[in-house]
Amino acid sequence: MITGFSLIVAILLFNLALAVIVLLQKRTWYLARFGTSALVLLMLLGAIRFFLPVSIPPVTNAIPSFVILPRIVAILRTELIAGIEVQTMLLALWGIGSAVLLLRLMLTFRKLRKLKELYNTKCSDNSHAAQTAEKLGLKHCKIVVSPYVGAPFVTGVFRALIYLPELDISDSELEMILRHEYQHFKQCDFLVKGFYNMMSIIFWWNPFVHYFHRNLDRLLEVRCDAAVKKRLTNGEKATYIDALYRIMRHAELNEAMKLPAESSISVSSAFVLTGAADYESFVEQRFKLIASGEGSVKMQIVSIALVMAVFSGSFMLIIQPHMDPPEADIVGAYIVSPGVMHILVTADGRYELFADGEFLVELPEIPEVFADLPIIIEER
Repeated sequence: MITGFSLIVAILLFNLALAVIVLLQKRTWYLARFGTSALVLLMLLGAIRFFLPVSIPPVTNAIPSFVILPRIVAILRTELIAGIEVQTMLLALWGIGSAVLLLRLMLTFRKLRKLKELYNTKCSDNSHAAQTAEKLGLKHCKIVVSPYVGAPFVTGVFRALIYLPELDISDSELEMILRHEYQHFKQCDFLVKGFYNMMSIIFWWNPFVHYFHRNLDRLLEVRCDAAVKKRLTNGEKATYIDALYRIMRHAELNEAMKLPAESSISVSSAFVLTGAADYESFVEQRFKLIASGEGSVKMQIVSIALVMAVFSGSFMLIIQPHMDPPEADIVGAYIVSPGVMHILVTADGRYELFADGEFLVELPEIPEVFADLPIIIEER
């Protein structure tokens, strides 16, 4: 069953999941020990929980709110101009804001498409990069090398389209860059970022969603690094770090050439994040994680199990306002007492509640509050 309050709980839990992810992804000790699997799972299950704002009557327990929620409901139902309620005005404002941001995203996509056309027409010889990709076994992959590209990035859902700047780098460093970008493609980061672009548009008023969106690149880059380094020797890890550093320096010097896709509303997977507010600390974190060993598999399993348990438990509670019915709707009041009330089970299986011998209401089932009342079974 979906109600307005089950939707509110789903949104709150979704925000809580995003806040936990942003908090933990900045903790190097956590990533070194637990990895990113639990955080990625939490990101996925948080989105699923948002799209499943259901309460299950036999399982979900309602927690009454006696002050905060009743006041919020009263404010939302307050009439403003021409009988229009506050909640109607807020919904209209919500829709207008989302429409404006959606238009802005569409214009960004249009600009991105034009820039990609520029890269495809003003491109350099990519034969060496293409041969390297073939040597690495990168399937369904096209590579474009252009002097107009500020930093490597990848787009595509069914086919990886990797854009590279003109760089004077060794073959081994080129291999590391291609492995990194192709890993983004394999992990479907393009779709992940596209999804959270849309979430930022829908919840443009929500600071938690925007804060997470600004930090999403960080999580995806660390996850990508972790996947790539699993197949590297210690010497290759040093090469990977060198390639990463050279690309960062190149991107810093060519900041003006960066795609809007490499900005905070990015739909691609940028190799570096020169625009991040805590850029230097993030670079240090990436280098430490690449150079470190693999985390504890046991601790990763424990963290994943904990995330699954929390997700399952999230369906067991819902917060609802405790609100008394309007006095005009109250036709009588009775004390629930075995000496005053009883329940009649009719011959056809219905439950009827009586007080002082008078019929009050038919019950779909016997609630717990009436469990001590005498039950009279009507003979067939």
